[in-house]
Amino acid sequence: MEVGNNNEIILSTGTVSDSLNIIGVKDNKNFYCLEKKDNKNIFIFNTEKQTKTLLRSSVSPNKYIKAISFNNDWMVWTEDEVEVEKDTTIEKDWNTYAQNLKTGELIDVDKYKNIKLDPDSIYKALEPKEISIYDDKVVYDTYDVLENGTTCAVIKMYDLNSKNMQIIDANQNYKNGFYGHPKIFDNFIVWSLSQCNLSDYFEKGSTYIYDIKNKQKKLITTVDEILWPYIYGDYIVARVKPRGQNENSSLVLFDLNRKKEWTTVS
Repeated sequence: MEVGNNNEIILSTGTVSDSLNIIGVKDNKNFYCLEKKDNKNIFIFNTEKQTKTLLRSSVSPNKYIKAISFNNDWMVWTEDEVEVEKDTTIEKDWNTYAQNLKTGELIDVDKYKNIKLDPDSIYKALEPKEISIYDDKVVYDTYDVLENGTTCAVIKMYDLNSKNMQIIDANQNYKNGFYGHPKIFDNFIVWSLSQCNLSDYFEKGSTYIYDIKNKQKKLITTVDEILWPYIYGDYIVARVKPRGQNENSSLVLFDLNRKKEWTTVS
């Protein structure tokens, strides 16, 4: 389905059961859904036949499914023991898994490592809150301990074919800072690294792009208000947060072909 083709979008709509939350799109008649009552079962719901087919349940029966992402070949998700998360929740005993939608292969991508953070850290989420996937590569942010024993906020990339994990970027000064959840498309990963004033929670930072083939990171902002980027095709879109706040925010676009300044789109 062509993005932006209103006629196709209208023809592809349907009704999904009230007992399900849509978490992904398989095609114009089938949706990936998570059951609302317990967040432990993923179904494929057909809007034409109004049927649901169980795709899989949580690997651990006592855990709940979170942060799900799909492409044509893979489903990636995180499980933890917290049914309803709050701002004060610090997740423990979490796992991130991937399953090949064609072969059924299940992969253990990452897990809880009993990492101790600075108790005054502004961002304490140990498990991935968002997962981005393109082809056979998965990216997300979390915390880890590097080989030198230093605890850092990190951006990880996992190759589902080679079963290889890489740390793309690491931030040792994480107490007042955090990563905007990284996004991947084709050969590029984008993310922002923010600092937050603990007294008023004003957010400022920088946005980066990483070339996977050349293993090069590049700063693509010159002001500290352009944050939380997304990438698709040759374009990166990000949010402008005036004075570090969501109020009166706007969207800006960066064209990778032109590689010039950002332009306002909304």
